Amino acid sequence: MDILASNWRVSGILNVASGSAFTVVSGVDAALNGKNALTQYANQVADKVYGNQCTDDLRKSSGFTCLWLNPAAFGRPADGAFGNLRPGTVYGPGNWTLNAGLSRTFRIKEAQNIEFRAEGTNVLNHANFLNPNGNITNSQFGRIQSALPGRVMQFGLKYLF
Repeated sequence: MDILASNWRVSGILNVASGSAFTVVSGVDAALNGKNALTQYANQVADKVYGNQCTDDLRKSSGFTCLWLNPAAFGRPADGAFGNLRPGTVYGPGNWTLNAGLSRTFRIKEAQNIEFRAEGTNVLNHANFLNPNGNITNSQFGRIQSALPGRVMQFGLKYLF
């Protein structure tokens, strides 16, 4: 029993991050300058910029009700004007992942060993969502549509001589 149950090594890393800042854009050349039409800032027209922030209907193509951003809080700037928002004024969802590893070296002979290793990223398979669509002219504006990868596991066996 000692041969199988002893000398295991466990490692782990917990990554925790707050939501990243991103910019809400108007999606049109409201400034009428012919430059950067897709990156011109939108206007903030209400204080409550965040929606209900739920993630229950991510797979629906229409009729969705989960919005990270409140569409009523943003508007298109007047023609010939720039929007009043600045870069990085809203924040996406935060995320966390637990990565872990388990390994053990088994001695075969004096100068020969076999190492078994199992590693996993996001071992708890926690959903970590990316920023929502920030273009106010897009029908999916304010909606989260993508996430970071789920659990990934890998196993290895190494012969040392």
